[in-house]
Formats: sequence, structure tokens, C-alpha cells
Amino acid sequence: MRDGGVVFFRRRSTRRSPPGPSRTDREGFFLSPSASGRWAERWVSWILRLKGWRITERNLRTPFGEIDLLARHGSVLVIVEVKFRRHRRQWPLSGRQAARLRRCARWLQVNRGGHDGIRIDLIEVNPRRFPLPPQLHHLKSAVVAEEEWSGR
Repeated sequence: MRDGGVVFFRRRSTRRSPPGPSRTDREGFFLSPSASGRWAERWVSWILRLKGWRITERNLRTPFGEIDLLARHGSVLVIVEVKFRRHRRQWPLSGRQAARLRRCARWLQVNRGGHDGIRIDLIEVNPRRFPLPPQLHHLKSAVVAEEEWSGR
């Protein structure tokens, strides 16, 4: 602010927040939402590999949006949407997100061959207190094709 040719500066507060992400919850996670999402994606990819799935890509960008994990389960190409949720109060995917995943699946079907079909799965990761590992809820075919969705 200028007043009569003199520049006044507001003094910065001497109180500083602690370094690192400031978000915390009662389970003891000190991760931002994006960092906890990345952690959940790594955890899910590790679990799926242990189950014999082949993770082909992580965070694949398409013209219609990003796919968290692209995996092969047998000869089926699976789009895996990972959600890190501390509670299960509502359905984790909105209609807009489901439509985005359907468009991504259609794009993959046109641009990537060599598979018998495409499935869209949803995996929820629910953290628990320290000695217990996170809970996984795997919903296979969580998003159905648009033709099936509209009842045609």
C-alpha cells in the first residue's frame, strides 16, 4: 500500500505451521488427499500383483481422463479405479465419474487391441489403526457399459 510515497509492508506472522502436510485424522495418517490416493494406488497394485494380476500401466492419461491402474486379469483388460476412503457412507463413484470411466474404456477398446474385453473395477481402501493392514473392498464390474446402464 502506498501512502504519500512511503511503502508499508505488513509484518509476517512469527507463528509458523509445522513442515509437511497439515491434514490429519484420528487414525494417525498425516497425508494430503493426493498423497493418500497415491499410497492407496501403490498398495492396490502390490496386492493385485500378489493375486497374479499383471499391472500394465499406472496413472494412464487418456483424452477423456486418467485411469488409476490398467491391469490384465487373464485375457481381460481391467480398468481399476482406486478410492481411499476413511468411511463408507455413500457410493464412491458419481454418475460423472462413471461416465468418464466408460469413455476411457471405449477409447482403450479402439486404441489398444489384444484383449477379450474390458472391465471396470472399483477398489476401496479403508485404513485401520496401525497393526492392522488396510481393508480392501473389490467391486468387480462396478461400472457397466452404457447400453446395459440405460436398459437397452
